[in-house]
Amino acid sequence: MLTPSMCILALALESHPDFPLILLFNRDERFDRETEPVAPHEDGCVHATDVEAGGTWMSINSHTGALAALTNVRCAGPTGRPLESRGVLVRRAVLGEAWVALHSNAYACFNMLWGTLRADGASELRLSACAPSSEGDFAVSTTELRVERGRAAVLTKTNDASGQMTGPASAAGSDAAWPKAAWLQQEVARRLEGARPKCAGRAGAEELLRLLMPAMSTSALAGAAAEAAEAARGVHSHHAAWSERRLQAAP
Repeated sequence: MLTPSMCILALALESHPDFPLILLFNRDERFDRETEPVAPHEDGCVHATDVEAGGTWMSINSHTGALAALTNVRCAGPTGRPLESRGVLVRRAVLGEAWVALHSNAYACFNMLWGTLRADGASELRLSACAPSSEGDFAVSTTELRVERGRAAVLTKTNDASGQMTGPASAAGSDAAWPKAAWLQQEVARRLEGARPKCAGRAGAEELLRLLMPAMSTSALAGAAAEAAEAARGVHSHHAAWSERRLQAAP
């Protein structure tokens, strides 16, 4: 199974003719954390629910097309004030409260992919990140993600504090260049290149899921990626070296 205590997502844009946006998301963390399955809710949102805190890690609003998916950031969080579950931030984002919630100082550090999906392809996506700043406080930054019609791209995001998506442009040695994220970006792109050009509808989505799931459920990296993972460490990681190596070892 997947290495625990981490989240990772892969976002494929314009990478398949029938599915202009594909989002794969592996929730972290404790497999014993009680969860209600994915279901539509009275407010129009569709998501699974964390029974422990009432939030979720990914949600879409079927009325507005609003989407949000959140990973944690591997660092020590703010102290001295009570914090809400980060899953509540996702819920607020898809209900139109993203900007207020992002700057409420109510959550531990996070990365949140969010925006609005549109049937005409003119989707709007952003990455907002809360991470320690060089001054020692916790700042929120938001980056607009360009969604260009007809241009394929696969981006990934995990628990780093870089404030940017991982992808071909990630600088080697930066906090965005985690080996497991770089491996996943390449693997998803490779698998999508081998997908059938026509596989629309529910059956097509299930076929794509079967094709892509091995990339999300691998238990270990290999070769150069495994060697790089041995030395990788999040810039603000609060884990011991042995724990960080274990967390970096698989997507």
